[in-house]
Amino acid sequence: GVNWAYPDCTPEFIGPMSAVIYTGTYNTVRVRAPLLYLTKPDVVKKGSELGVDYAQTWSCYAGEDKHCGVCPTCRSRKEAFELNGLADPTEYAV
Repeated sequence: GVNWAYPDCTPEFIGPMSAVIYTGTYNTVRVRAPLLYLTKPDVVKKGSELGVDYAQTWSCYAGEDKHCGVCPTCRSRKEAFELNGLADPTEYAV
């Protein structure tokens, strides 16, 4: 099964939030979550294939000037690049 790291990244959260937003916008705005069932390595691979500039993306939950490098999200980010054999352009504090 999928190991959900954060409650706002689960189908149980995204489904109801999507319904609320759709209803609250008079059925004009839909929430899409195309990466919901992908692993972090899958996301990095897909982004790399699409030409994503990962130096311009953010994962860290610490809220500092640089990625902390030690929180679960930073560790997952580092591992995703490693598993794909890609250079990680992220500047980490540690």
